[in-house]
Amino acid sequence: MLKSLIFILAVILLITLSYGKGWCAEALPPEEELLKIATPMIEDLTKGMETQDFDLYKKHWDPESIKLLTKEKFLEACKLTDTQMGKVESKTFYNIKEKGGYIIIHWKAKLSKIPQQEAYLRLVLKKSGDTYLVEGHFITFSANI
Repeated sequence: MLKSLIFILAVILLITLSYGKGWCAEALPPEEELLKIATPMIEDLTKGMETQDFDLYKKHWDPESIKLLTKEKFLEACKLTDTQMGKVESKTFYNIKEKGGYIIIHWKAKLSKIPQQEAYLRLVLKKSGDTYLVEGHFITFSANI
């Protein structure tokens, strides 16, 4: 089941990256600025998954990317996440990377059902005009990209 969840979340990321528009053309903003933007996003994504609130989950997504995720697939991912990994008990900022025009932010996370397993929340952002939009979100067991 855990492999199924990782597969589903990876497919969601691949779809969003494949259909994402635009690239970051400028240097990364300072870490503090990105965290002010990204922290509320990861909070909403996490809470949206834990409460199975699709509207909250999709709040910060690129509209073109999120339309590829159906509510049914979202609910399936929520249930698998809860069953296999549990809730996010804590998270600590880990790093920010840029790859292929995307900003990738990791938080080290402790998950309630596998607290001994090193896990990371990964948020993939792109800049669209003056704002940042979510292009991908998943739980991984490595911060390598």
